[in-house]
Parts: sequence; C-alpha cells; structure tokens
Amino acid sequence: MLLITWLDNTEPVRAFKLALVKRFDELEKTIQTWIKERAAEKATTRSLTDAVHNWEHTNPHAQSNFRKLLTKCATGLPYTKVQARGDKGVPMVDLLTAEELQKYKRLKALVIPLLDFGEEYNDIKVTLEKYAIKKAGNLPR
Repeated sequence: MLLITWLDNTEPVRAFKLALVKRFDELEKTIQTWIKERAAEKATTRSLTDAVHNWEHTNPHAQSNFRKLLTKCATGLPYTKVQARGDKGVPMVDLLTAEELQKYKRLKALVIPLLDFGEEYNDIKVTLEKYAIKKAGNLPR
C-alpha cells in the first residue's frame, strides 16, 4: 500500500511517509511486548495473592499495600499518579508501559520468596526500593 501512495510524491512527503511507517512498526512491537508481559504477569498474580494470604504478618490491606509498593518501585511514581493514567475500574497493571510491566513482573518475582520467608513489610520495601533504582536488566529473573 505504501508503494501506491509513494508515487508522484515529493521527497519531503516520501520522508514523512517512511517515518510514519517506521513509527507504526515500533508501536506494533511495543504493543506485542506489552501483551506478552501482561500475559506473564497474569500467570504470577495468583502466586503473589497466595504468598500474601499465607504471609505470617498478613492483614486486610496487605495485598493492596504490596501492589501499591510494586507499582511505585516499577514506575518511580506514586500509585495515584499511575492510576490517573486511566479510567476508574481499569486494573492498574493495564496502565503500565511494556517496560514498567516487565520491571513490575520481576519485582513481584522477588517479593514472593521474601513473603514465603516471613520477612517484615519494611524489610521487603527496602529490598524492592534497592532494586528499583537499578536498571530492569539487573533484577533477578
């Protein structure tokens, strides 16, 4: 289709169309990455829920607190700022970028064993914040 619209165009128009096609390809790759990361995140959600439920220091707000902490560490933004990206009722993880979702998933994988070992919330928070300032590539897989 690009070839048909390519004919009889000036050089600036051709450059613009080429840049537009490249940008669409980049967006397509980003969306595909996000879809893969979201599917992987859904698979580990039950593990986090179970770990929080079985945690010796659990309370009625523990699940929410850990999700907010993970969001803050993955994005660098408070939970409310991330929540402001979308409408009410949209799951928070659906509002993360592909890169943030990847970091969220890795941080969540770090939290689950810490909960299983019975670590205190503040100790887990310090550990997550330590890894949050590092690049996502340095997080445990």
